[in-house]
Amino acid sequence: MFEAEPQWQRLSKTPSFFCTVMALQKVVLFGFFSSAYPFFPFLNCFFLLHRFYTSFPVHRNHHLPQFTHALGKLSVREGENFHGTGIHGVEDNNLTPSCLNEQFRLAWKTPVSISFETLLDKAFEGDLRHTLQQVIHLAHEGVQIPSDVLAQLLQLCIERHDLLSGRYIQHIVKACDLNSDAFLGSHLIRMFAAFGCLGEAMEVFKSISLPNVYTWNSIISAHVDMGHFEKAVSLYMVMRESGVDPDGHIFVSVLKAYIGIGKLDQSLWVHLDIIKYGFETEIFVCSTLIDMYTKCGDLEKACQIFSKLPEQNVVTWSVLINAHSIHGYSDKALELFECMQSGGIEPNPFTCTSVLKACLHVEDVMRTHAHIVGHGLESNNFVSSSLVHMYAKCGSFGEAHVMFERLHEQGLLAWSALITNLCHCGHDHAALNVFTDMQCEGIEVNLAIYSCILKSCAELRAFREGFLIHSSLIENNIQLDAYAGSSLINMYSKCGDLRSAIAVFQSLPQQNVVTWSALISGFLQHGFTEEGFECFQQMKQQGVEPNEFTLVSILKACSDLSMLEEGRQIHVALIECGFEQDTFVSNAIIDLYVHCNQFEDACNVFNKLFKRDVVSWSTLMGGSIEHERGEMALQLYSEMLLDGVEPSMITFVTLLRACSSIAALDHGRHLHAQIVLYGLSVDVYISSALIDMYSRCSCLEDSHMVFHRLSKYDTGIWSAMITAYAQHSDYRMAFQYLNMMQRSGLEPDSVTFLCILSACSHSGLVQEGLQHLKAMRDTHHLLPNLEHFNSVVDLLGSSNLLDEARDLLETLPVGANIVGWISLLSSCKKHVNLDIGRECFDHIVTLDGGNVTCYVFMADIYRAHGMQQHAEEIEELRRISNGWKKPGRAFIEVNKEVHRFVVGDRQHPQSEAIYDKLKVLKAQMKSEETEMLVRSDIDQVSQNTEDQLCGHCEKLAVAFGLLHTPQGTTIRVSKNLRMCSFCHMDVKFISKAEKRDIIIVDGCLVHHFQDGICKCNMYDT
Repeated sequence: MFEAEPQWQRLSKTPSFFCTVMALQKVVLFGFFSSAYPFFPFLNCFFLLHRFYTSFPVHRNHHLPQFTHALGKLSVREGENFHGTGIHGVEDNNLTPSCLNEQFRLAWKTPVSISFETLLDKAFEGDLRHTLQQVIHLAHEGVQIPSDVLAQLLQLCIERHDLLSGRYIQHIVKACDLNSDAFLGSHLIRMFAAFGCLGEAMEVFKSISLPNVYTWNSIISAHVDMGHFEKAVSLYMVMRESGVDPDGHIFVSVLKAYIGIGKLDQSLWVHLDIIKYGFETEIFVCSTLIDMYTKCGDLEKACQIFSKLPEQNVVTWSVLINAHSIHGYSDKALELFECMQSGGIEPNPFTCTSVLKACLHVEDVMRTHAHIVGHGLESNNFVSSSLVHMYAKCGSFGEAHVMFERLHEQGLLAWSALITNLCHCGHDHAALNVFTDMQCEGIEVNLAIYSCILKSCAELRAFREGFLIHSSLIENNIQLDAYAGSSLINMYSKCGDLRSAIAVFQSLPQQNVVTWSALISGFLQHGFTEEGFECFQQMKQQGVEPNEFTLVSILKACSDLSMLEEGRQIHVALIECGFEQDTFVSNAIIDLYVHCNQFEDACNVFNKLFKRDVVSWSTLMGGSIEHERGEMALQLYSEMLLDGVEPSMITFVTLLRACSSIAALDHGRHLHAQIVLYGLSVDVYISSALIDMYSRCSCLEDSHMVFHRLSKYDTGIWSAMITAYAQHSDYRMAFQYLNMMQRSGLEPDSVTFLCILSACSHSGLVQEGLQHLKAMRDTHHLLPNLEHFNSVVDLLGSSNLLDEARDLLETLPVGANIVGWISLLSSCKKHVNLDIGRECFDHIVTLDGGNVTCYVFMADIYRAHGMQQHAEEIEELRRISNGWKKPGRAFIEVNKEVHRFVVGDRQHPQSEAIYDKLKVLKAQMKSEETEMLVRSDIDQVSQNTEDQLCGHCEKLAVAFGLLHTPQGTTIRVSKNLRMCSFCHMDVKFISKAEKRDIIIVDGCLVHHFQDGICKCNMYDT
């Protein structure tokens, strides 16, 4: 009987269909069958014969599930319907079932309307739930459901995102007593993992008595996919202990787990296992191994594995190229791409996107684009979208737009690439326009794009557009995440609507550190410092740990308010949290110490930084200028270039300020040349700084040239020119530029009016100044602030209208106006007014008893009135108050080197020669009877005081310039304080005696001395 079975298989392969049928009839007649398996080949023949009726004898004798399945296939192909064990068209339903087993007898009694093949077809066509009902019915009737059918249905549940149906199938598995089956268990684990039900997946795994390698792979990969990397590794170790040998897929899953953990040292033993089991040459395993080493930062090891591969295909090349792109080795990534093509390997879309990520310049993108076109991959939407992204990222928005228009399908990825890069590059108006086009096209916007466009609204202060976007989010019932929520809070904060910002914060389902930081920043931006700090405390009380952005916001508040102690506490907290080497955080700490007059601490933080960016350098340069060390800023710039850091626009603006502060014209011209090379000469901010630098070096022609080379002007650039002429006491030209600005269609702002008032003050034009103050309020609807009123006080005081200046100060709503009272006291000193001077002195001492300037001015007024004892009493009060005068500093640039002098300086290598030169000049003045303040003031100047005046810093610098520059050369000196009347008279004489143009820039004016005359006329009255 067992020998007959192969014969029927051979008979079924005979060319004659008739012989096959006869052979089958003989089998049935003689009963040569022990199972249903010999009948499968005959059924295949009947598919070809299309003789359905001849299958009846076979159908009558089948009693195994495999036979039922094959017969079902037959009936479906013939377009017939059969029920149970009967066949449509056959009336004999009383065929005896006595010879059949119990399972078949149950199926005989219960009609089955369709085969498993047909059931699966219907399920794939979309009727999954109905199919499951029929399968459940079959299972309840005792029909054994094939495992492969259930596995296919589980896969369909994953594809349809139908967890409920998957759970029904799990019940079927249990009903059929298949819950310990490793094959079905693996599919159930995959299904539950796909829906994030890791607990249920583990329950299935535990119910399997003998899990095989596929089951282990299913549960390990499930944990990896859901981010439970440590658990995945521990499961791998349990599997190894259970004696199951891993396969390549398990190694891939475990390697991904170690990528997630990020600990390279712990993954080395897995690499050894891969070698042990002979998978070190498997491409798909090695690709993941390379990926693991690259993501853990060991590119050298990744390259070693790559080089040892017997075959390097496009996958391994792509992984290696992508790794170098991610780690910033752009040149190497591009080189690998060239090598891959040289080796005859055709790139795939993933290769192209990996190479594009390595492109830092638009030229690199264009070259890669040419390769993409050459390989026919430009039509791939994913690749084309990446091209849009990279062109836009490199700032070539024209090419990005062209590429965008070529796309066959302008999907979300391409729109997102265009919008996000426009936002990041500061093209916020363009980003809003593209966003509007995207909405018109009906493209569904995701939260990432909403967040990005809300940032643009914040930068543009576009409240209406931001509000409409918020309304759209509410209408579409889109739940805000932390990122989008923080963008919305930031938008309302920057648009000045803190109420809405707070409302958005409170409406969020969960507040995390990002949203807290946005709200804190909003409070601090609008000067609500106490509320910001209170919010910070609440965040910590709720257990939310601040991140570097939160702490930087708080540091910025401490910096603005000069809250040194609070800033130090945050600094300590940052060190404890491990942020000491974070460049972003350290920059904020440097800024804090700079603004709190702790420059040495700022330098210490800077020097400890391993990685300094352009912000670090620029911040310390700015601090150097604030602490009157302009020459140090220029030195830092040289060190920055040696460190390989490229300057930014802010760097150049800062350096130009440094040149202005020390009148370093040669350095300023050199910087101007570099600015032109960097293509920044047309920037209005840099141009404003250039105008100021040339103006303070008394090179108004150069300021004029910079101004008129611009193609676009804003209020700031006009104000710079007005200030330049104001500093040179040229009110006529300052007012002319104001009229030109208004004729161009621009309205003056508060800064412009401050410049005009300053020009009036320096020129003594009281009526004109008061008219501008009135026009500011009545015509231009601008409210004057404290700086404007103090400028008017200076204007009135300089013109000896001291009573009017005092009345103005007393009527101002701001009480603690120490600057205004010092300005008036200075005017009282100039006009020797004792009564109002003493009143000013009393006000200043009440506000700030340690302010040394008021003691010096008041003592000078007493001396001018011959009240030496009162002057000495004021000096004693100064010593008791521990007030010390800010030391005067002067700077001069000779042969591109900046020299610094302080009052009474004897530290300079040329000190002896400098003082000898001053003694010679002093002797000349006495002989010609042109001493300082020849009128009545000379009687009040003692011999000791006269000697001290010889050592004033600006005269030391002038003497140094006379000694070290050719005859006839203009001498330029910068001073941090206002020039005193004695030095003013001295330098007038020196300019005439030495036949030199001498320019001294102080904290107030540009003094241009020529042939014994200064154009400022400050001390001529």
